[in-house]
Parts: sequence; structure tokens; C-alpha cells
Amino acid sequence: TLRQFIGFCNSNGITESDTIYFNFTDLTEAGRTINLLTELPALSSNIVIDGTSQPGLPIGISAAKVILYLDHYTSFPFTYLMISNASEVSILGICFKYFNDPNNGGGEHYAIGLRNSNRIRVGSPGKGNLFMAVRASIINRFWNYSSDSIRDLTIQSNVIGFYGPSGTSAGGYVSLDRARNITVGGPTPAEGNIILASMEIFQSLYPNPEWFVRFQNNLMGTNGTFVYNLRTEVHLYG
Repeated sequence: TLRQFIGFCNSNGITESDTIYFNFTDLTEAGRTINLLTELPALSSNIVIDGTSQPGLPIGISAAKVILYLDHYTSFPFTYLMISNASEVSILGICFKYFNDPNNGGGEHYAIGLRNSNRIRVGSPGKGNLFMAVRASIINRFWNYSSDSIRDLTIQSNVIGFYGPSGTSAGGYVSLDRARNITVGGPTPAEGNIILASMEIFQSLYPNPEWFVRFQNNLMGTNGTFVYNLRTEVHLYG
């Protein structure tokens, strides 16, 4: 199971680089869905989770091929994948999906949680993730972890804030606090994200002129053909 393989990678130490590949024999979306009853183990350093290795068609308008699915309300905040005190971690080709409209309540839930980590990649050209109806897509400003930092984070080629049943936007906000060296998109269109949610990035309390937030080639509130959300916003605080 994915839970076991994350455990194997964590126990392998942080000097070796480990990649988790997928090969479900059932190529339907249901056959490529992992139902999460409890949170997965937090990821340690030097781990790549590559959902695009799974045979089958991509899901929706993304490159994702494996679904992490939360099919119930939770009493406490729930994080699909947590990256804590780690570096050199990549999350690629995963669809993070919630069973309902995230605005209907039922507890906070976060697709990717970050805590005191650096050199993290979320998506890349041809290997973007799909954040479907999750309350928050990428976040470190949650619970009692608001003072944690995130450094050298790259967010590329993802679809953020898509609500599948209605084909509209819902949830999926990105919220980063005490963040520095953040790249959202990139110099080529293939590196850009489709962002249908709000995004806020707070720099450190004591900013350095060499720190940066780069925002390039992203489509805001649209996939280039249809307009999903006219109220998509990006807030940068230095």
C-alpha cells in the first residue's frame, strides 16, 4: 500500500533518494483511487511520489493519474500528505479529492501540509497535480503551526481549486506563512498552473532582499477556454 511504501522510504534514511511508482491493474478511476481512512505518514527527505507512472488516462484536465480520496467528514483537520522537517521532496501526478463541496463544512482538510521544510516541488511540466474540492491545496498556516517556515518551494503545472461534479471552482486555496524563495509557474507556459482558488503568501517577518516570490505564466480563474472563477485572487505580503 502507499502507506507501507512511505514507511519504507522513511526508514531508508535521508541520504538515499526513493521514488514511489504506481501500477494498479484496474485502470478505471475507481481502480486508481486510494481511500484515506486516516492520515498517511509524514514524508521525510529525498522522496518522490510520482502518480504519472501509473498506466491509464489522466484525470480531468490534469496530468494526475492516481487519486487520494477523503470520502467522509472529519472532526479534526485532516492532511492527505504532510511534509515535515524535510527537504528534496516531490509530489507529482496526484489527484487530491474530497467527496463533497469543501465549503459545506465537516472539518478542515489539506491536500499538502508543509512544516519546516525546503526544496519542495509540487508538480512539474507533464506531471502536474489536480486539487479537486479540497479545502486547502498547499498550506503551512494551519492549526498551531503558523510560525513554521517553508523555503525553496516550486509549484508548477497543477490544476488548483477544481470541483469535479459541477466542473466549477471550489476550495483549494494556497496559504503560506514565513515563506521565502517561492516559485509559482515558470518562464514557459508548460510550467504555469491553472489556479481557480485564492492564494496568499507571507514572506518572513524579517525579509531579505535576496528572497523572492516568482509568479509566471499562470492562468487565473480560467483554463484558457472556460472561465471558472472571476474572484480568484493572489495576495503577496513582504
